[in-house]
Amino acid sequence: MGKTFAMDLAQSHELEIGVELHLKGNCYPPHPGFMVPIAVTAIKNVVKAEIFRDYDLLDKMIKLPEGVTFRGSNKVSSIEAVESLRLADFVDHLLMGEEE
Repeated sequence: MGKTFAMDLAQSHELEIGVELHLKGNCYPPHPGFMVPIAVTAIKNVVKAEIFRDYDLLDKMIKLPEGVTFRGSNKVSSIEAVESLRLADFVDHLLMGEEE
């Protein structure tokens, strides 16, 4: 489990499925399924930021579901979501796919 498992999920599953498996099975405590769309949006924003060199996308805020907060806010920036949910392997996998 951990980083190696996240890399395997990123490489062997469609994005949404891999992220869901990561959040539910590779994180402790597990994150609920309703976090998958937030995670996918964050990943896509960070990938776009890298591809288009538009680093304002890293700070693009994502609204969290009702009752969920991050550091006292009902929003999280794309980069904070990627870092806190440990989604960098999914970002790296998508960026490597763009280079091929």
